[in-house]
Amino acid sequence: MSISANFKKILRDYNYLYESLTDVKEISSIAEGEFRQAMIDSGDKEALQALVPNESQQTKLNEIKQEEQEKEPTHNDVDFKKLFRKIVIKCHPDKNRDANEKQLEFLKECYENATLANNVYDWGLLLRVASQLDVDLSDIDEKQMQNIKLKNEELQKEIQKYESSMAYQWYTKDDEKTRERFLAICLGVFKNSLKPKAN
Repeated sequence: MSISANFKKILRDYNYLYESLTDVKEISSIAEGEFRQAMIDSGDKEALQALVPNESQQTKLNEIKQEEQEKEPTHNDVDFKKLFRKIVIKCHPDKNRDANEKQLEFLKECYENATLANNVYDWGLLLRVASQLDVDLSDIDEKQMQNIKLKNEELQKEIQKYESSMAYQWYTKDDEKTRERFLAICLGVFKNSLKPKAN
């Protein structure tokens, strides 16, 4: 398979996984809220204790969130930066003042995604934006394709992480009785997690 044909396939896979992850995150957000409410409605106070993070867990969660927000781009990939600049030239809001409202919205989204790709060093997302803007990608080489393959694997793992959560599995059950049985199992798991471990 030629590099260009292989590249198109890898980029198609990335686009599919990127869209899938967006959908899965949205479903997961809804599922988490409804699952939590179902647990509260169950009235099982012992299991509910496992839902409330203790002070040290909450502090750790807050620290992780802060670290993620403060991350600066750390890559030094010249090819990446070159493509990023090409994209920014095409979609920067200051460069497209004559565009209509629909075009401006599209360009704004491209600019935000390119900036995000730069911040997290995501070749897949950067190339996705580049292809949406018809930026010339004829000089993509094996190294960049390998970066996208790795990103595809990360996206797949992230999708699986969301889909394997109790809330997601509960939410996607077919009928109410199956949901009730699954909730009972989950409540049992939460109760067991509070029991002290035997040495």
